[in-house]
Formats: sequence, C-alpha cells, structure tokens
Amino acid sequence: MVLSIILPVYNMDTFVKKCIHSIIDFCPNHMHIEVIAVNDGSTDNSLDELRSIDDKRLRIIDQPNAGVSSARNRGLEEASGDYVWLIDPDDYLSDNFIVEVYNLLIKKAPEMLLFGINWVDEDKLLGKREYPAGEFTVPEIMTMRIYDSNVWSRVIKRQLIEAHGIRFIDVINGEDFEFCIKVFCHTKKVIIPEIIGYNYLTNPNGSSKKRAQTHLENLASHSVKTLEYLRVYFESSKGKLTTAPEVFKPWVNNNIFGLLYSLYRFNYTIPFTKSILASLSKDGQYPVSSQGLGKKQKLFLSVANKQSIFLPLLKFKRHIG
Repeated sequence: MVLSIILPVYNMDTFVKKCIHSIIDFCPNHMHIEVIAVNDGSTDNSLDELRSIDDKRLRIIDQPNAGVSSARNRGLEEASGDYVWLIDPDDYLSDNFIVEVYNLLIKKAPEMLLFGINWVDEDKLLGKREYPAGEFTVPEIMTMRIYDSNVWSRVIKRQLIEAHGIRFIDVINGEDFEFCIKVFCHTKKVIIPEIIGYNYLTNPNGSSKKRAQTHLENLASHSVKTLEYLRVYFESSKGKLTTAPEVFKPWVNNNIFGLLYSLYRFNYTIPFTKSILASLSKDGQYPVSSQGLGKKQKLFLSVANKQSIFLPLLKFKRHIG
C-alpha cells in the first residue's frame, strides 16, 4: 500500500461523501490507496453516508465519541500505507489532485510533501495560500516563515511517524501544531510542489472550523497545555532530534502570538486573561520573543508583552463593546 488517507468523521453527513468521492473517483485501479474513515460517535447520518459508498478502498471504523485526536490516532494505528495523509472530511480535493500527489510520492519518495491550499466557500474560490516550490530542510522552512500547523496540508512518510511513536495529544486546540512540530523534529527534507489542490472549506457551518463562544476558555487553556506538552517533549528528546528545538522558536512565537491576539479579539474576562498570561510566564513563554515574526506582529507584541498596558486596553475594548 502506498498511501493511507485518514478522515476523522464527527457529524459531517453534509460533507463527507463529497470529500471521499473527490479522492476515490480520480484514482485509477493501479493506484494503491486506502481511505480510512473513523466515525467518532457521530449523532447525525455520517455513518449511513459512509456506508452508502460502495468502494473496496474505503474502510469504515465506528467508535464511541472520543474526539478528533483519538479518531486520528485510531486511523494511524490502522493505516498500512507507506505514506499517511490526514484530511478533514468537510474539505475536498480538486479533480485529479490525488493522482498528482500519488505520482510525486512514487517518483520523489519524500519524507514529507507540504503544499498550499485553496480557501473555498462551497465551490467558490476565495483565495490561495501559496509557498515557493522546491526541496528544503526544516531550518530553511522556518527561515521562510512557513508556520503551517495543519496536518491536512502535508503527506508524511508513515515510517517517520511510527519510528518515533508520534501521536496526537488529547486537547481541543493545538493538537495539529504539536503533532506537526514533532514530525518536523525528525524530518530532514521537505518537498513543496507547485500544484495546489486541497480545498479548505471556510463556511463556518462546516463545524470542524467553528469556535463556539462557550468553548473559548477551553481553547485558550488547551493552547497553553499544548505548549507545555511541547516543552516537555523537547526536554525529554535532547540529542535525539534531527532538528534542534531552537530552530522552532519562531514557529512557537507565532503560535503564542495567535493566542495573545485571541485574548484581545474575543471577550475573555480579565481574570481569565491574567491566568493565561501567568501560565505562559511560568512556562517561560511570556513575555513573548518576536523572533521570526512580522512587523505588525511585533507591533502588537510591543503592547501585549506589557501587562500594565495590555490589560487596561482589554478592559477598555470590553467596555466599548
């Protein structure tokens, strides 16, 4: 088996058939692929939609609801391909993109393919995220400021994952970020192809992208927990990594910047915001280094890094609504 495509499915009955058909409808018989759909206790018609697809390349696993990390980890345990690709079931591939990806795996035998994406609303193209094409080391990727924390934008050699026991941690935010950095820690070369054919659905009704207000505090708390997991991983893996942890500092900074900006953007309480800043500070992550960040990000951090300015700003923003 060359390629295992893993879909964690939870309440995706509107989208999942389109996703799977965008893969299998363009795979000639000579292509050795499998699609592993892990139904994670869906309460809608997702399982029925999966079972209605009559194709031997589709494997359906039904499990009680345990979260996206559990579903992805189950898929990794079941995968038999030389490569794995973790796709979100509310996204879909452009016509023949799977063939182009497959051919690259056969011809180039990369450790990892990393590619840009199309932002779409149903079938309407809204924009693209594009990267320079070529073969790069991980330090070069960081120098180019490609801080891509989405597992679905890469195809990874399965042996690399299995050799180092890499799995998703059980959080509701940041699991992709932590997983991607751990994979990069053991990767020597990354190929970025010119082709872009992954379509990321921006419609908030595709609920894997939707962040409910009631979950905001958990999202922020789990972001901090993810950073703690990563710090422990770096400390326990000293001397064992292909790429030193220091190389990832710009990416980590970018992630923390995103957390701080969410504290500014959304209506977190001031006491909760203080607790997040205290946790980051205890973990040595606050004030945040501006290494590897852009001018606008640095400008924001010049305020966010000073609680005496940042907290009154948040109070004023909350007050004016």
